[in-house]
This record gives sequence, C-alpha cells and structure tokens, in this order.
Amino acid sequence: MNKFILILSSLVLPFSSTLHAYNESHTIYSGYIYGKIKGDTAKGPIVSYRYEAENAWGLLVSLLYLNSNHKEPFKDARFITPSIKQYKTKTTALLIGPTYRITPNFSIYAQMGPNKLKYQEDKLHPKINTTDIHRVDTTSVIGQIGIDYTPIKEIAFNFGYLYSDTTANKRHIELNSIQLSLGYRF
Repeated sequence: MNKFILILSSLVLPFSSTLHAYNESHTIYSGYIYGKIKGDTAKGPIVSYRYEAENAWGLLVSLLYLNSNHKEPFKDARFITPSIKQYKTKTTALLIGPTYRITPNFSIYAQMGPNKLKYQEDKLHPKINTTDIHRVDTTSVIGQIGIDYTPIKEIAFNFGYLYSDTTANKRHIELNSIQLSLGYRF
C-alpha cells in the first residue's frame, strides 16, 4: 500500500503547483462497472480523476472494485447427492494513464495499473458436511481503453473497456468488463 501512495504522490506532485492555475482542467468521475470474471457476472464502482494541461494531453487516475459471487450444483462421482460449487472473486485496481483531447468535446485515453485479485472456489459436499476450498491471491496487470465525451461545459461522460488475464495456482482468471462514468468538470 505504501508503494502505491509513493508512486501516486510522485506522479501528482509535479502537477500540484499548477493545479489551481487552469480553469476547467479537472474532472471527477463516478461510475459503474459491469462485466465477467471467469465467466461469472461481476459489478462494482469506479472513481476517477482527470487533469488536463493547456495542451491536448492529460492524466487520468482511476480506482475500481469488482465483486463476483456465483453458485451452481455439480455432480461429484464420489457421492449420490449433488454437491454445490461456489465461486467468489474480488478485485481492486489502481489505473493511471494518459488522455488526449481530439476535439473540445471528445477525447481518448488508455490506462494500466496493478490489479489485486482474490479468487475463492468452494466445493460443498452436504453428504459428508465438508467443504473443499481453493484460494488464489495474486497481483496482475489490468488495462483500460476508452473515450470521454463532454456534451456541455461542466458535464463529462466516460466509457471504457477493461481487461485482465491471470493464471495462478493452475486457475485461469480472465476479466472483461465495460464501465460508464458521469463526471463533473471544473
């Protein structure tokens, strides 16, 4: 956690002296992510901050959280009664990347960052009242590309596609999702 704070502060401090000098160069977004983690529905919030300099380039920093929970029955050859398999996935990520304003109303961006993933697979066998638990805690890279649309002076819409692909403990975990955010520009 201290490494993240150090990296984030080292990226923000060079811009801090000029933050108040430009009008309408800041945007704060809040949004919703919907997608799939390992084939299961995942959803969660995303918050972002965007800073634009006088030229067309800017910086976008995002923090996101995704959660997935899925249950399904399965047939274990050892038992007559069906067993239950439950998948739980939680992921938290910090993304940072450049933005480029194409027109006054339209811009594009790309982000990358660390992704902390916690995946748990539980197999409940009610016949013998036992649960087999498999856990994966790993850090990987997540990326996002997207567009930003500013229809009026103070309002901005942000639409992006997120992707991450991880293999850990013989488990392949793929994340595909889209995000939509509403922002206030000041």
